[in-house]
Amino acid sequence: MMTCDVAVFGSGVFGAWVALWLRRAGASVVLLDPYGPGNSRSSSGESPSSAWERTR
Repeated sequence: MMTCDVAVFGSGVFGAWVALWLRRAGASVVLLDPYGPGNSRSSSGESPSSAWERTR
C-alpha cells in the first residue's frame, strides 16, 4: 500500500503549485484529479479568450 503525507485534490495550475511547494518542504504528495492534468475543466485548461467569450 502506498502512503503519502498530503493529498492535493485538483492537478491544475494551483494544485500543481501547491504540490511542488509541499514537496520542496519535504512532504510526500499525491495529486488527484478525476479529469487528469491540463484538462478543459481546470483553471489553465482553456485559452483566456474562450473563457472571456463565455462570460460576454
